[in-house]
Amino acid sequence: PVAGTDLDAATLARVGDLQKAVSDFRKSQLDVEINARVLDLEAAKLKTTSDQLLLTEVTAKAKVPTDAEVEAYYNANKPSIETRAGRPITFAEIKDNIRTYLTELAKQDRSKAYADQLRTAYGVKKLVNEAPVPKTPADLQTVLATVGTSSIRSADIEKSLRPVIYATQTEVYEARKEAIDLYINDVLLTAEAAKRGITEKALLDAEITNKIPAITDAVAQTFYDQNKARLNGDLSQLKPQIVSYLQDQERQKLEKSFADRLRAAAQIEYLLPHPIPPTYAIDLTDRPITGTPTAPVTIVAFTDYESKTCAEFHDTLLRVVRESNGRARLALLNFPLNQHQNAKKAAEAAEAAREQGKFWDYIPLLYKNQADLSVAKLKALATTAGLDRTKFDAALDSGKFAALVEKQSHLGDELGVSATPTIFINGRPVDAYNYADLKKAVETARP
Repeated sequence: PVAGTDLDAATLARVGDLQKAVSDFRKSQLDVEINARVLDLEAAKLKTTSDQLLLTEVTAKAKVPTDAEVEAYYNANKPSIETRAGRPITFAEIKDNIRTYLTELAKQDRSKAYADQLRTAYGVKKLVNEAPVPKTPADLQTVLATVGTSSIRSADIEKSLRPVIYATQTEVYEARKEAIDLYINDVLLTAEAAKRGITEKALLDAEITNKIPAITDAVAQTFYDQNKARLNGDLSQLKPQIVSYLQDQERQKLEKSFADRLRAAAQIEYLLPHPIPPTYAIDLTDRPITGTPTAPVTIVAFTDYESKTCAEFHDTLLRVVRESNGRARLALLNFPLNQHQNAKKAAEAAEAAREQGKFWDYIPLLYKNQADLSVAKLKALATTAGLDRTKFDAALDSGKFAALVEKQSHLGDELGVSATPTIFINGRPVDAYNYADLKKAVETARP
Protein backbone atom coordinates (compact mmCIF):
# COMPACT_ATOMS: atom_id res chain seq x y z
CA PRO A 1 0.00 0.00 0.00
CA VAL A 2 0.98 3.60 -0.70
CA ALA A 3 0.15 6.04 2.11
CA GLY A 4 -0.08 9.81 2.09
CA THR A 5 3.19 9.90 4.01
CA ASP A 6 4.90 8.37 0.97
CA LEU A 7 4.30 11.52 -1.08
CA ASP A 8 7.43 13.49 -1.87
CA ALA A 9 8.11 16.94 -0.44
CA ALA A 10 7.43 18.69 -3.76
CA THR A 11 3.94 17.16 -4.00
CA LEU A 12 3.15 18.00 -0.38
CA ALA A 13 4.31 21.58 -1.00
CA ARG A 14 2.11 21.80 -4.10
CA VAL A 15 -0.90 20.56 -2.13
CA GLY A 16 -0.15 23.16 0.54
CA ASP A 17 0.01 25.93 -2.06
CA LEU A 18 -3.37 24.91 -3.49
CA GLN A 19 -4.97 24.89 -0.05
CA LYS A 20 -3.51 28.33 0.65
CA ALA A 21 -5.01 29.59 -2.62
CA VAL A 22 -8.49 28.70 -1.35
CA SER A 23 -7.77 30.52 1.90
CA ASP A 24 -6.63 33.62 0.00
CA PHE A 25 -9.72 33.49 -2.22
CA ARG A 26 -11.97 33.25 0.83
CA LYS A 27 -10.48 36.48 2.17
CA SER A 28 -11.73 38.45 -0.84
CA GLN A 29 -15.09 36.74 -1.25
CA LEU A 30 -16.95 38.75 1.40
CA ASP A 31 -16.23 41.95 -0.52
CA VAL A 32 -17.33 40.29 -3.76
CA GLU A 33 -20.64 39.31 -2.16
CA ILE A 34 -21.17 42.80 -0.73
CA ASN A 35 -20.54 44.39 -4.13
CA ALA A 36 -23.01 42.02 -5.78
CA ARG A 37 -25.69 42.89 -3.21
CA VAL A 38 -25.36 46.67 -3.57
CA LEU A 39 -25.38 46.32 -7.37
CA ASP A 40 -28.62 44.31 -7.21
CA LEU A 41 -30.20 46.95 -4.95
CA GLU A 42 -29.22 49.77 -7.28
CA ALA A 43 -30.48 47.85 -10.32
CA ALA A 44 -33.84 47.25 -8.62
CA LYS A 45 -34.06 50.94 -7.72
CA LEU A 46 -33.43 51.97 -11.33
CA LYS A 47 -35.72 49.23 -12.70
CA THR A 48 -32.96 47.60 -14.73
CA THR A 49 -30.71 44.56 -14.40
CA SER A 50 -27.35 44.26 -12.69
CA ASP A 51 -25.71 43.30 -15.97
CA GLN A 52 -27.16 46.30 -17.78
CA LEU A 53 -26.04 48.53 -14.92
CA LEU A 54 -22.49 47.19 -15.22
CA LEU A 55 -22.52 47.97 -18.92
CA THR A 56 -23.67 51.56 -18.45
CA GLU A 57 -21.77 52.42 -15.26
CA VAL A 58 -18.58 50.38 -15.65
CA THR A 59 -17.95 49.22 -19.21
CA ALA A 60 -19.17 52.42 -20.87
CA LYS A 61 -17.39 54.71 -18.39
CA ALA A 62 -14.07 52.87 -18.17
CA LYS A 63 -11.25 54.83 -19.80
CA VAL A 64 -10.33 53.41 -23.20
CA PRO A 65 -6.53 53.36 -23.68
CA THR A 66 -5.23 55.55 -26.48
CA ASP A 67 -2.93 54.25 -29.21
CA ALA A 68 -0.09 56.15 -27.55
CA GLU A 69 -0.78 54.49 -24.18
CA VAL A 70 -0.88 51.05 -25.78
CA GLU A 71 2.44 51.64 -27.54
CA ALA A 72 3.99 53.08 -24.39
CA TYR A 73 3.05 49.92 -22.49
CA TYR A 74 4.59 47.81 -25.25
CA ASN A 75 7.84 49.75 -25.19
CA ALA A 76 8.07 49.60 -21.39
CA ASN A 77 7.35 45.86 -21.22
CA LYS A 78 8.83 44.56 -24.47
CA PRO A 79 11.62 42.50 -22.81
CA SER A 80 9.22 40.61 -20.53
CA ILE A 81 6.69 40.13 -23.37
CA GLU A 82 9.34 38.56 -25.58
CA THR A 83 10.71 36.46 -22.73
CA ARG A 84 7.28 34.92 -22.13
CA ALA A 85 6.77 34.35 -25.87
CA GLY A 86 10.26 32.98 -26.36
CA ARG A 87 10.75 35.02 -29.52
CA PRO A 88 10.71 38.63 -30.80
CA ILE A 89 7.23 40.19 -30.75
CA THR A 90 6.36 43.20 -32.89
CA PHE A 91 3.99 45.92 -31.73
CA ALA A 92 1.58 45.06 -34.56
CA GLU A 93 1.35 41.45 -33.31
CA ILE A 94 0.56 42.29 -29.72
CA LYS A 95 -1.19 45.66 -29.76
CA ASP A 96 -4.75 44.27 -29.70
CA ASN A 97 -3.92 42.04 -26.73
CA ILE A 98 -2.34 44.96 -24.88
CA ARG A 99 -5.37 47.14 -25.59
CA THR A 100 -7.68 44.43 -24.22
CA TYR A 101 -5.50 44.05 -21.11
CA LEU A 102 -5.37 47.80 -20.41
CA THR A 103 -9.11 48.09 -21.01
CA GLU A 104 -9.74 45.34 -18.44
CA LEU A 105 -7.54 47.16 -15.91
CA ALA A 106 -9.53 50.34 -16.52
CA LYS A 107 -12.78 48.42 -15.99
CA GLN A 108 -11.47 47.06 -12.70
CA ASP A 109 -10.61 50.56 -11.52
CA ARG A 110 -14.01 51.90 -12.55
CA SER A 111 -15.77 48.90 -10.99
CA LYS A 112 -14.07 49.49 -7.64
CA ALA A 113 -14.92 53.19 -7.67
CA TYR A 114 -18.56 52.45 -8.50
CA ALA A 115 -18.78 49.73 -5.84
CA ASP A 116 -17.38 52.10 -3.21
CA GLN A 117 -19.98 54.68 -4.22
CA LEU A 118 -22.82 52.16 -3.85
CA ARG A 119 -21.49 50.84 -0.54
CA THR A 120 -21.71 54.33 0.91
CA ALA A 121 -25.20 54.88 -0.52
CA TYR A 122 -26.58 51.66 0.96
CA GLY A 123 -24.89 51.83 4.35
CA VAL A 124 -22.81 48.68 4.18
CA LYS A 125 -21.54 47.41 7.53
CA LYS A 126 -18.81 44.77 7.61
CA LEU A 127 -18.83 42.88 10.90
CA VAL A 128 -15.62 40.97 10.11
CA ASN A 129 -12.67 41.77 7.88
CA GLU A 130 -12.82 38.42 6.12
CA ALA A 131 -15.08 35.37 6.11
CA PRO A 132 -13.94 32.73 8.63
CA VAL A 133 -14.06 29.01 7.90
CA PRO A 134 -17.29 27.63 9.46
CA LYS A 135 -16.54 24.83 11.91
CA THR A 136 -20.12 23.73 12.66
CA PRO A 137 -23.48 23.89 10.82
CA ALA A 138 -24.52 26.64 13.23
CA ASP A 139 -21.57 28.76 12.09
CA LEU A 140 -23.13 28.95 8.62
CA GLN A 141 -25.80 31.27 10.02
CA THR A 142 -23.26 33.79 11.34
CA VAL A 143 -23.91 37.29 9.95
CA LEU A 144 -20.75 38.69 8.39
CA ALA A 145 -22.10 41.95 6.95
CA THR A 146 -25.30 43.91 6.44
CA VAL A 147 -26.34 45.64 3.23
CA GLY A 148 -29.36 47.82 3.78
CA THR A 149 -31.90 45.55 5.45
CA SER A 150 -30.35 42.30 4.21
CA SER A 151 -27.66 40.19 5.85
CA ILE A 152 -24.75 38.30 4.35
CA ARG A 153 -24.21 35.07 6.23
CA SER A 154 -21.40 32.56 6.24
CA ALA A 155 -23.59 30.19 4.20
CA ASP A 156 -23.71 32.75 1.37
CA ILE A 157 -19.92 32.82 1.19
CA GLU A 158 -19.61 29.03 1.32
CA LYS A 159 -22.08 28.70 -1.55
CA SER A 160 -20.08 31.10 -3.71
CA LEU A 161 -16.86 29.22 -2.86
CA ARG A 162 -18.11 25.85 -4.14
CA PRO A 163 -16.51 26.10 -7.62
CA VAL A 164 -13.16 27.21 -6.18
CA ILE A 165 -13.13 24.51 -3.51
CA TYR A 166 -14.02 21.80 -6.05
CA ALA A 167 -11.40 22.99 -8.53
CA THR A 168 -8.78 22.99 -5.79
CA GLN A 169 -9.84 19.58 -4.51
CA THR A 170 -9.50 18.27 -8.06
CA GLU A 171 -6.01 19.73 -8.45
CA VAL A 172 -4.98 18.25 -5.10
CA TYR A 173 -6.38 14.88 -6.18
CA GLU A 174 -4.47 15.00 -9.47
CA ALA A 175 -1.23 16.02 -7.74
CA ARG A 176 -1.54 13.16 -5.27
CA LYS A 177 -2.49 10.64 -7.96
CA GLU A 178 0.44 11.72 -10.13
CA ALA A 179 2.82 11.21 -7.21
CA ILE A 180 1.26 7.82 -6.40
CA ASP A 181 1.58 6.73 -10.04
CA LEU A 182 5.28 7.61 -10.06
CA TYR A 183 5.76 5.67 -6.82
CA ILE A 184 3.93 2.65 -8.26
CA ASN A 185 6.07 2.76 -11.40
CA ASP A 186 9.22 2.75 -9.27
CA VAL A 187 7.97 -0.25 -7.26
CA LEU A 188 7.08 -2.18 -10.43
CA LEU A 189 10.41 -1.30 -12.03
CA THR A 190 12.33 -2.60 -9.01
CA ALA A 191 10.28 -5.82 -8.98
CA GLU A 192 10.74 -6.42 -12.72
CA ALA A 193 14.50 -5.88 -12.51
CA ALA A 194 14.71 -8.37 -9.64
CA LYS A 195 12.60 -10.87 -11.59
CA ARG A 196 15.00 -10.67 -14.55
CA GLY A 197 18.06 -10.70 -12.35
CA ILE A 198 19.43 -7.41 -13.71
CA THR A 199 19.90 -3.88 -12.40
CA GLU A 200 17.21 -1.23 -12.82
CA LYS A 201 19.55 0.71 -15.11
CA ALA A 202 20.08 -2.33 -17.33
CA LEU A 203 16.32 -2.83 -17.49
CA LEU A 204 15.72 0.81 -18.48
CA ASP A 205 18.47 0.58 -21.09
CA ALA A 206 16.96 -2.57 -22.60
CA GLU A 207 13.35 -1.37 -22.62
CA ILE A 208 13.77 2.35 -23.25
CA THR A 209 17.19 3.88 -23.91
CA ASN A 210 18.34 1.35 -26.51
CA LYS A 211 15.00 1.53 -28.33
CA ILE A 212 14.97 5.31 -28.89
CA PRO A 213 15.16 5.76 -32.67
CA ALA A 214 17.78 8.02 -34.21
CA ILE A 215 16.45 11.42 -35.26
CA THR A 216 17.48 11.72 -38.91
CA ASP A 217 18.15 14.95 -40.78
CA ALA A 218 14.91 14.41 -42.69
CA VAL A 219 12.87 14.08 -39.49
CA ALA A 220 14.45 17.23 -38.03
CA GLN A 221 13.80 19.10 -41.28
CA THR A 222 10.15 18.04 -41.33
CA PHE A 223 9.65 19.19 -37.73
CA TYR A 224 11.32 22.51 -38.49
CA ASP A 225 9.17 23.07 -41.59
CA GLN A 226 5.97 22.30 -39.68
CA ASN A 227 6.84 24.64 -36.79
CA LYS A 228 8.89 27.33 -38.54
CA ALA A 229 6.36 30.09 -37.85
CA ARG A 230 6.81 29.83 -34.07
CA LEU A 231 10.54 29.06 -34.01
CA ASN A 232 13.17 31.75 -33.61
CA GLY A 233 16.13 30.87 -35.84
CA ASP A 234 17.09 28.74 -38.83
CA LEU A 235 17.52 24.96 -38.88
CA SER A 236 21.30 25.05 -38.53
CA GLN A 237 20.92 26.98 -35.26
CA LEU A 238 18.02 24.99 -33.86
CA LYS A 239 18.85 21.45 -34.99
CA PRO A 240 20.47 20.34 -31.69
CA GLN A 241 17.43 21.53 -29.70
CA ILE A 242 15.03 19.94 -32.21
CA VAL A 243 16.85 16.60 -32.07
CA SER A 244 16.90 16.70 -28.25
CA TYR A 245 13.18 17.56 -28.11
CA LEU A 246 12.19 14.77 -30.52
CA GLN A 247 14.36 12.25 -28.64
CA ASP A 248 12.62 13.25 -25.40
CA GLN A 249 9.25 12.69 -27.09
CA GLU A 250 10.30 9.21 -28.19
CA ARG A 251 11.65 8.44 -24.71
CA GLN A 252 8.36 9.47 -23.10
CA LYS A 253 6.40 7.21 -25.48
CA LEU A 254 8.63 4.24 -24.63
CA GLU A 255 8.43 4.99 -20.89
CA LYS A 256 4.64 5.10 -21.01
CA SER A 257 4.43 1.92 -23.06
CA PHE A 258 6.73 0.05 -20.67
CA ALA A 259 4.91 1.35 -17.58
CA ASP A 260 1.57 0.33 -19.11
CA ARG A 261 2.86 -3.22 -19.69
CA LEU A 262 4.10 -3.52 -16.11
CA ARG A 263 0.82 -2.15 -14.75
CA ALA A 264 -1.25 -4.53 -16.87
CA ALA A 265 0.49 -7.46 -15.20
CA ALA A 266 0.01 -6.06 -11.68
CA GLN A 267 -2.99 -5.72 -9.39
CA ILE A 268 -3.47 -2.01 -8.74
CA GLU A 269 -6.38 -0.58 -6.77
CA TYR A 270 -6.67 3.14 -6.10
CA LEU A 271 -8.19 4.03 -2.73
CA LEU A 272 -7.73 7.77 -3.22
CA PRO A 273 -11.27 9.21 -3.37
CA HIS A 274 -12.08 11.52 -6.26
CA PRO A 275 -13.72 14.83 -5.23
CA ILE A 276 -17.50 14.88 -5.62
CA PRO A 277 -18.49 17.68 -8.01
CA PRO A 278 -21.08 20.18 -6.80
CA THR A 279 -24.43 20.32 -8.57
CA TYR A 280 -25.67 23.68 -9.84
CA ALA A 281 -29.11 24.80 -10.94
CA ILE A 282 -28.29 26.40 -14.31
CA ASP A 283 -31.08 28.61 -15.61
CA LEU A 284 -31.81 27.78 -19.26
CA THR A 285 -34.89 29.97 -19.61
CA ASP A 286 -35.31 31.03 -23.26
CA ARG A 287 -32.14 29.18 -24.29
CA PRO A 288 -32.34 27.32 -27.61
CA ILE A 289 -32.19 23.58 -27.04
CA THR A 290 -31.19 20.90 -29.52
CA GLY A 291 -32.17 17.32 -28.84
CA THR A 292 -35.25 15.96 -27.11
CA PRO A 293 -36.74 18.80 -24.98
CA THR A 294 -37.69 16.37 -22.18
CA ALA A 295 -34.43 14.40 -22.25
CA PRO A 296 -33.21 13.28 -18.80
CA VAL A 297 -29.66 14.44 -19.50
CA THR A 298 -28.89 18.11 -20.12
CA ILE A 299 -25.50 19.11 -21.51
CA VAL A 300 -24.60 22.76 -20.98
CA ALA A 301 -21.54 24.05 -22.80
CA PHE A 302 -20.02 27.47 -22.12
CA THR A 303 -18.57 28.55 -25.44
CA ASP A 304 -16.53 31.24 -27.18
CA TYR A 305 -17.14 31.55 -30.93
CA GLU A 306 -13.55 32.68 -31.50
CA SER A 307 -12.12 29.63 -29.70
CA LYS A 308 -10.62 26.99 -32.00
CA THR A 309 -11.20 24.34 -29.35
CA CYS A 310 -14.90 25.21 -29.19
CA ALA A 311 -15.13 25.05 -32.98
CA GLU A 312 -13.49 21.62 -33.05
CA PHE A 313 -15.68 20.30 -30.21
CA HIS A 314 -19.02 21.58 -31.51
CA ASP A 315 -19.62 18.67 -33.89
CA THR A 316 -18.76 16.22 -31.09
CA LEU A 317 -21.43 17.77 -28.87
CA LEU A 318 -24.03 17.50 -31.62
CA ARG A 319 -23.00 13.93 -32.47
CA VAL A 320 -23.34 12.73 -28.88
CA VAL A 321 -26.79 14.31 -28.60
CA ARG A 322 -27.83 12.87 -31.97
CA GLU A 323 -26.67 9.36 -31.03
CA SER A 324 -28.17 9.41 -27.52
CA ASN A 325 -31.56 8.14 -28.74
CA GLY A 326 -33.43 10.90 -26.95
CA ARG A 327 -31.46 10.65 -23.72
CA ALA A 328 -29.60 13.98 -24.07
CA ARG A 329 -30.22 17.59 -25.01
CA LEU A 330 -27.77 20.46 -25.47
CA ALA A 331 -27.76 24.15 -24.56
CA LEU A 332 -24.97 26.65 -25.23
CA LEU A 333 -24.16 29.62 -22.99
CA ASN A 334 -21.87 32.50 -23.91
CA PHE A 335 -18.48 32.89 -22.26
CA PRO A 336 -16.40 35.16 -24.54
CA LEU A 337 -12.78 35.27 -23.41
CA ASN A 338 -11.08 38.64 -23.00
CA GLN A 339 -8.19 37.71 -25.27
CA HIS A 340 -10.55 37.21 -28.21
CA GLN A 341 -11.24 40.62 -29.67
CA ASN A 342 -14.43 39.74 -31.56
CA ALA A 343 -15.87 37.08 -29.26
CA LYS A 344 -18.34 39.32 -27.42
CA LYS A 345 -19.82 40.76 -30.59
CA ALA A 346 -20.00 37.27 -32.10
CA ALA A 347 -21.94 36.14 -29.02
CA GLU A 348 -24.33 39.06 -29.47
CA ALA A 349 -24.74 38.04 -33.11
CA ALA A 350 -25.60 34.49 -32.05
CA GLU A 351 -28.28 35.89 -29.73
CA ALA A 352 -29.64 38.04 -32.54
CA ALA A 353 -29.91 34.87 -34.63
CA ARG A 354 -31.63 33.12 -31.71
CA GLU A 355 -34.21 35.90 -31.66
CA GLN A 356 -35.16 34.89 -35.20
CA GLY A 357 -35.13 31.15 -34.48
CA LYS A 358 -31.91 30.56 -36.43
CA PHE A 359 -29.42 30.01 -33.61
CA TRP A 360 -28.38 26.48 -34.61
CA ASP A 361 -28.09 27.53 -38.26
CA TYR A 362 -25.96 30.58 -37.52
CA ILE A 363 -23.39 29.39 -34.98
CA PRO A 364 -21.70 26.84 -37.30
CA LEU A 365 -20.99 29.78 -39.61
CA LEU A 366 -19.27 31.59 -36.73
CA TYR A 367 -17.07 28.59 -35.99
CA LYS A 368 -16.15 28.18 -39.67
CA ASN A 369 -15.21 31.85 -40.10
CA GLN A 370 -13.09 32.52 -37.01
CA ALA A 371 -10.40 34.25 -39.06
CA ASP A 372 -12.81 37.16 -39.59
CA LEU A 373 -15.58 37.83 -37.08
CA SER A 374 -15.76 41.56 -37.68
CA VAL A 375 -19.18 43.21 -37.45
CA ALA A 376 -19.34 43.41 -41.25
CA LYS A 377 -18.65 39.67 -41.50
CA LEU A 378 -21.19 38.85 -38.78
CA LYS A 379 -23.80 40.67 -40.84
CA ALA A 380 -22.76 38.91 -44.03
CA LEU A 381 -23.10 35.56 -42.27
CA ALA A 382 -26.61 36.57 -41.23
CA THR A 383 -27.49 36.82 -44.91
CA THR A 384 -26.00 33.36 -45.50
CA ALA A 385 -28.15 31.97 -42.67
CA GLY A 386 -31.30 33.52 -44.16
CA LEU A 387 -31.90 36.03 -41.38
CA ASP A 388 -33.89 39.24 -41.61
CA ARG A 389 -30.98 41.63 -42.04
CA THR A 390 -32.84 44.74 -40.97
CA LYS A 391 -33.80 43.19 -37.64
CA PHE A 392 -30.42 41.47 -37.20
CA ASP A 393 -28.36 44.57 -37.98
CA ALA A 394 -30.45 46.70 -35.63
CA ALA A 395 -29.93 44.23 -32.76
CA LEU A 396 -26.19 44.01 -33.39
CA ASP A 397 -25.60 47.75 -33.82
CA SER A 398 -27.65 48.71 -30.75
CA GLY A 399 -26.00 46.16 -28.45
CA LYS A 400 -29.44 44.73 -27.72
CA PHE A 401 -28.02 41.48 -26.36
CA ALA A 402 -24.83 42.82 -24.77
CA ALA A 403 -26.28 42.63 -21.25
CA LEU A 404 -27.48 39.06 -21.84
CA VAL A 405 -23.99 38.03 -22.94
CA GLU A 406 -22.55 39.71 -19.81
CA LYS A 407 -25.11 37.91 -17.65
CA GLN A 408 -24.10 34.52 -19.03
CA SER A 409 -20.41 35.37 -18.59
CA HIS A 410 -21.04 36.29 -14.96
CA LEU A 411 -22.91 33.01 -14.48
CA GLY A 412 -19.87 31.22 -15.87
CA ASP A 413 -17.65 33.07 -13.40
CA GLU A 414 -19.91 32.02 -10.53
CA LEU A 415 -19.71 28.39 -11.67
CA GLY A 416 -15.93 28.45 -11.88
CA VAL A 417 -15.66 28.60 -15.67
CA SER A 418 -12.27 29.93 -16.76
CA ALA A 419 -11.78 28.38 -20.19
CA THR A 420 -13.86 27.26 -23.15
CA PRO A 421 -15.45 24.93 -23.76
CA THR A 422 -16.51 24.06 -20.21
CA ILE A 423 -19.09 21.30 -19.93
CA PHE A 424 -21.77 20.62 -17.31
CA ILE A 425 -23.98 17.54 -17.38
CA ASN A 426 -27.13 17.76 -15.29
CA GLY A 427 -25.58 20.70 -13.47
CA ARG A 428 -22.27 18.98 -12.64
CA PRO A 429 -18.91 19.96 -14.14
CA VAL A 430 -17.38 17.12 -16.16
CA ASP A 431 -13.98 16.53 -17.71
CA ALA A 432 -15.18 15.09 -21.03
CA TYR A 433 -13.65 16.79 -24.04
CA ASN A 434 -13.54 14.00 -26.61
CA TYR A 435 -16.23 11.82 -28.15
CA ALA A 436 -15.61 8.72 -26.02
CA ASP A 437 -15.50 10.57 -22.69
CA LEU A 438 -18.55 12.72 -23.45
CA LYS A 439 -20.57 9.72 -24.66
CA LYS A 440 -19.70 7.82 -21.47
CA ALA A 441 -20.54 10.85 -19.30
CA VAL A 442 -23.99 11.09 -20.91
CA GLU A 443 -24.63 7.35 -20.58
CA THR A 444 -23.70 7.31 -16.89
CA ALA A 445 -25.19 10.68 -15.90
CA ARG A 446 -27.31 10.81 -12.76
CA PRO A 447 -30.52 12.87 -12.67
